[in-house]
Amino acid sequence: MIQQLIDEKNKFIEFSINNKFLYFIIALATMLSYGIKLVGLNISIDTEAIIDDFDVQMKAWNSIDRFGLVAFKKLFSLHSFNPFVANFLTIFHLHIYLLSS
Repeated sequence: MIQQLIDEKNKFIEFSINNKFLYFIIALATMLSYGIKLVGLNISIDTEAIIDDFDVQMKAWNSIDRFGLVAFKKLFSLHSFNPFVANFLTIFHLHIYLLSS
C-alpha cells in the first residue's frame, strides 16, 4: 500500500516535470477567468447580509435547514468575512484541483 503511494507520487512528479506548459496554461486560464476577483470587491447579496448582520443570517440559514453551515460558522467563530481572502482561497483551491485532476 505504501509502495503504491510512493509510485503514484513519483508518477505525479514525473508528469509535472514533463507537462510544465500545461500548468502554465491552467494558471493563465484561471487568472484570466477569476483574477479580477483578487483585486475587485464583488460580493453577492448573501455575503453582504452575513457581513451586515451575522445573527440574522444564521437564523435565516437555520430556517431553510442549513444546520451544518450554521454549526460550522459558530464552531469556528467565523463572524468576520474578508472577501479578498475568500476569493484568493477559492482561486487557489480551484487551481490545485485542476492540477490534480
